[in-house]
Amino acid sequence: MSSIIDPRSNRVIVCEGNENSPDKILYSRMFINPEPFTPKWHYGIRLIPAGGKQGIASYARGYARDGNYVVVRDRDLDAQPQQGGGLIQWNNGKLILTGRTCLESYFLSPELLWRYGQLRSLNLALEDCQPSLNDALHEVRDYQVMRWALQMLREMLKPINEESLGNRLTKADGDLPNLAEDFLKQQAQSKIETAQETSRKASVEALFEQYEAFKQRFDGDDFWNTEQPYDWFHGKDVLTAWLRRHANVNHADYTKWAAYHVAWENFADLKALQEYCPTPSEG
Repeated sequence: MSSIIDPRSNRVIVCEGNENSPDKILYSRMFINPEPFTPKWHYGIRLIPAGGKQGIASYARGYARDGNYVVVRDRDLDAQPQQGGGLIQWNNGKLILTGRTCLESYFLSPELLWRYGQLRSLNLALEDCQPSLNDALHEVRDYQVMRWALQMLREMLKPINEESLGNRLTKADGDLPNLAEDFLKQQAQSKIETAQETSRKASVEALFEQYEAFKQRFDGDDFWNTEQPYDWFHGKDVLTAWLRRHANVNHADYTKWAAYHVAWENFADLKALQEYCPTPSEG
């Protein structure tokens, strides 16, 4: 594991990712060199990228009672978003979850995408970035409906092994399946039938009841004309759908560049996270 260490540090922030990941880059900007905020933030912070969820969970268990440790990770679909996209205290306060689903959710900005295109001499027109983002959001909508329906089944069936019933139809976030609604239903039904081998409470009827509820939730102007799609939909899925429309944009290059340039202070949850982790007093 790698870390950024100030010799005067006694505040430790544990995040996802590794030494070269967008997570480390963004959180370094927030806690180690957080311009345009005051220089005092340069002192008293140690940042540890802990890898994936298992690494994060290990830190959460091991340092739950140490007030100097703050363990933060992507919310993913493990909890529903707070109104206004606020931070979530999770797992009895051992973890802080981001307001949006994942880091990529903060990079879904027309202006940010356009600036990246200008820098890399790509054919990205600013006036086209928002419509193409809207298209990507609508393309993955039914998959997000199904993912949330599966997540609700997982909540009903707790405790249950994630491998028995995850909230994805693929191996990883951002890996999109066939997005046809009939296919999504067929694949999800198969997951439920497999889960029934370990829990008789799992039912196809309950799954489709949740599916219809979320389909209704993710509909209408009250949803689409707000920031809600960015709060509810998994950012990795949306970014993948957008990249399908722009094959000349490199995923890894964009996310790393975006971590350096996104205006994180404009997001209430990230600003609150910085304020939640004040620098220890100097001296």
